[in-house]
Amino acid sequence: MLFNWKAEVMKRSPGSVIEIGIQQVDENVYFHRFFCALGPCIEGFRNGCRPYLSIDSTALNGRWNGHLAAATAIDGHNWMYPVAFGFIDGETTDNWTWFMTQLHNALGDIPVLAICTDACKGLEKAVKDVYLLSNVIMLPTILPNVLIIGLKIGRTFLLLSLQTRLER
Repeated sequence: MLFNWKAEVMKRSPGSVIEIGIQQVDENVYFHRFFCALGPCIEGFRNGCRPYLSIDSTALNGRWNGHLAAATAIDGHNWMYPVAFGFIDGETTDNWTWFMTQLHNALGDIPVLAICTDACKGLEKAVKDVYLLSNVIMLPTILPNVLIIGLKIGRTFLLLSLQTRLER
């Protein structure tokens, strides 16, 4: 049923990125993880949002235990903008690397990007592994756990956005 949903979304929303991870145990196939970035959300991020992503997950309790992961941006009006979401079975380096790889595939290369997170288990390593940049910086406690990907432009962007926030 999930694969039918994926096919329908891909038909009606071109440019979407939907990945369904499965695991095979013996002869049985099981759902493992899921990633979804809708085409309009991808284009909206590329064309109208600040180069900033907040990445986090929350625990799910119920029929399927796991985590709901999300990537959220900030648009030009300082509103939260949904970029992507996914379901993973836990906050592991493997799951975060998979999620960040799918996100990177969906968004493409962004020359300057700030990633803010509470550094969930394995997420900081996943960001560094997926983006393969040596210039990934963890800021101190004034803005805990903000990863900046980019060169001096990235630092300048973040400092300017902080200054604007503090002046208001």
